[in-house]
Amino acid sequence: MGGDKEMADSPMIKMMAMMKDMHSGDAAGIATIDHVEGRIAYLRAELKITDAQAGTWHAFAAALRANAKGLAAVREPMMGQMKMGKPGMAAGETKALMPMPVQTLAQRLDAQEHWQTARLDGTRAISTAFTKLNEVLSPDQKKAADELLPPNVGQAMPVMKM
Repeated sequence: MGGDKEMADSPMIKMMAMMKDMHSGDAAGIATIDHVEGRIAYLRAELKITDAQAGTWHAFAAALRANAKGLAAVREPMMGQMKMGKPGMAAGETKALMPMPVQTLAQRLDAQEHWQTARLDGTRAISTAFTKLNEVLSPDQKKAADELLPPNVGQAMPVMKM
């Protein structure tokens, strides 16, 4: 038979392990969606937002929140296809991923289109809000923003590597 080594190297097993890591909070993209309030508070403190900058900061924070909410809404149906654990597991038992239900190509393409549309809408809103915020930041704050905010700020879902 194939053996444990071949099974561990299969693309499906690798994908399930990656999805498990995402559910456990190891993926920064998922944490961005699920912990947006903490991220916003951290950024505000690190950027040292002043009272005079509060208005444009609130608009930027609102764009981050709206993006996280929109991506989470699209993510839920997609992630619901991959269930953690097994029915009737005893407490303390190791969780295992159940296989993903088979989807048609049309269903996968539809899900991807919804995800990409949500990402694009969020990116546009964040970009607009950040452009306005950037106009009122000091040179030191701009430098900090360039270092703290990744180019994919608010996008979540890191690229899947197989």
